[in-house]
Amino acid sequence: MSSNDKTAGKPNVRYTNVGRNAACPCGSGKRFKHCHGAISNLDPHADSDQQLPEVQYCTVDGWYYRLQAGQHLFAVRKTGDKTLLLDNSLQLLVGMSRFDSLDQQINRCALKHGVNRYDASILGLKQFSQYFIQQGLLRSSSDVLAGLKKSADARKKNRASFAGISIRTCDAPDSLQQQLLSLVRRKIKWGASDPIYIFDDSKTALAQQQNHELSKRFSKQLEVYYMGLEWQHDFVNKIINALPEFEGLVESMLLPRVGVLFSAGRLTNLMTLFFAGKQFLVFDDDRLLDESRRSADSINDQIVFGQSCEWNLQGFQSVEVAENSSVIMDGDPLGRHKSVLGLSLAEFLEMNSRYLISDDSFAGLTANEVDNYQADSIILTTGNGLFGSPGKRDGRFLFFQKYSKTPAPWHKNTTGNEKDRGYEYLLDGGCCWEAVGQLSVRGFTVATAAGVDAGRLLPPTISVARAEDTLQHTMTHLLYPQSVHIEFPWALAHNRTVKHWRNDTFNKPPGFGLGELICILASEQQEL
Repeated sequence: MSSNDKTAGKPNVRYTNVGRNAACPCGSGKRFKHCHGAISNLDPHADSDQQLPEVQYCTVDGWYYRLQAGQHLFAVRKTGDKTLLLDNSLQLLVGMSRFDSLDQQINRCALKHGVNRYDASILGLKQFSQYFIQQGLLRSSSDVLAGLKKSADARKKNRASFAGISIRTCDAPDSLQQQLLSLVRRKIKWGASDPIYIFDDSKTALAQQQNHELSKRFSKQLEVYYMGLEWQHDFVNKIINALPEFEGLVESMLLPRVGVLFSAGRLTNLMTLFFAGKQFLVFDDDRLLDESRRSADSINDQIVFGQSCEWNLQGFQSVEVAENSSVIMDGDPLGRHKSVLGLSLAEFLEMNSRYLISDDSFAGLTANEVDNYQADSIILTTGNGLFGSPGKRDGRFLFFQKYSKTPAPWHKNTTGNEKDRGYEYLLDGGCCWEAVGQLSVRGFTVATAAGVDAGRLLPPTISVARAEDTLQHTMTHLLYPQSVHIEFPWALAHNRTVKHWRNDTFNKPPGFGLGELICILASEQQEL
């Protein structure tokens, strides 16, 4: 963060309002004034409780942000010693006002307990999340770290709590088959026999049937469990039976929504609850788990992880070997994450300083202004927005624009300049890598755009972005202030076609995700 940022006053916030007679950005087909326009927002930087209409675009100190369609610009307003962070999280939690019975539930809770609506919102969230704590379904990062510290053999203890590999698949039987084949090769090479759980997010009955048949076929070679829609409904019904008063909320966060794609956050919530606090690795069905990259002409050249039963990374036999190979691997993140953070992951997770939740309303704020929000968690999201396309700015562009001296690459590379590669340079994350390398995490906040991939999460983390992703986010924020989600710039490889990997920029290692970094964290704990 530059010195100008540290000394700046209140940010210059500008709003582009959606006309009240225009179509609502949420895609409902209704006029804005009859849809989300009927819900007012508070300007978090206003001196008074000035009401603003719903907005679609926002700039903060020259930063351009595209708000998710229909999503509120979160209000942050002081009420005595309270900050309305929880109220805002609740708004996001209930799915951008799609949860019709929210007001009824809050009013019922307020009447039952004799409290105001704000206190009822907090009480409802605590009551809802307390059930998962009692069931052992949520664990704090401090609990995990304490367990690793006390263990003389951290790796073995960490391994003992490992539940298996979880795969999210969605209307892509061919991709799932390729991944299962890579798991067979992984088993042959490494002797790894981890249980495989396939969480099906397919929207068509045909794809579900094909995925189920694949699971049965590969169960002869692997320990495969198919978690289809029927299983998902049964599992959610068990939770509803235990929490009938929150039926609508549970369904909104855990059950499929008709016609809604990319619900990785919903499945991540299911996985987190199903594995009951145990560690597990999550992969989308476009991730091949193998020991090395294939040729550039191979369909397998999407992304390859070398994961063995001893947490081998990228085909190396140990974390130490991988760190010592940074020259060969052109700046391996295993060796560079300390320089990016300014401290090790273990040190970072154990910092006693207050952490910050980074949502859209915090974008571009100075460190002093962030302090005023009195937040108690942090979400660092350094890119990986999935909605970016040529002509539309996303999280990677924001980093590039603010911290890189190179002009933004909005056109195809016609100059021959290595740093002017056009939109594919945004896809491969090179601009974000160079930008973040100049920063210190301390006092730094940024909000990524909607679409952060939730498929690389490993408890205890906080998932962000789409409304479905915020169940774990909100509950964990409430109950475990030091929980953390770090999405690093090299964790950008998701949902890309093979053509995106056929260029010289990918002579560096494939993208690392949070799952791999948690493995690094476990290794570092042995040295503490």
